[in-house]
Amino acid sequence: MSFGFAEIAEQLLDNGYTPLPVRAGEKRPAINDWANIDYQKTPGFLDEFCRKFPRASTGILLGNVCVIDIDVLNTDVAHTCQSLVISELGVAPCRYGKHPKSALFFKVEGPSFSFIATRPYTINGDKSQIEVRCDGQQMVIFGTHPFTKKQYYWQDDSLLETPLSMLPPITKDQAAALLDNLEVELAARADKTKTISV
Repeated sequence: MSFGFAEIAEQLLDNGYTPLPVRAGEKRPAINDWANIDYQKTPGFLDEFCRKFPRASTGILLGNVCVIDIDVLNTDVAHTCQSLVISELGVAPCRYGKHPKSALFFKVEGPSFSFIATRPYTINGDKSQIEVRCDGQQMVIFGTHPFTKKQYYWQDDSLLETPLSMLPPITKDQAAALLDNLEVELAARADKTKTISV
């Protein structure tokens, strides 16, 4: 389903998230200094953004929310990695853009943490990597995907139906341990060549 930023921003804020207008068909926010947005300190900003960017795509600021971004195009490997995440951390809201790539959303317990990722691998000729996105980053949750030109969609309930308080928890240590296990899975399924250099 297609939603413009102005239609859903207030509900997302009520659910505990920090919504951000994102340039339509892109992944970057439409506003400057988005990493420092605080609607409690400057509540007028939300109305301003809704007026300026009513049909923009919608992202959320991460930090108290963590996203496990499964950037894998091989369907079997992507599903295996997703199952591993769920088995270790619990069922989480799952957003798709370019299927079978997926993003799973968790609430951070304890100190927030920075971006971490597996090494990139080649699986069936495609780059495959899993990223843990958190403090200082954002993630698009509704809008048009830049490559498929179709709408992002959710496996079941989206963040509109899931308050932040209801997300399954993740800690920094859990994120690191999970990434180690996912690294093993990617390495085992990688093409018999060297990993992609970064």
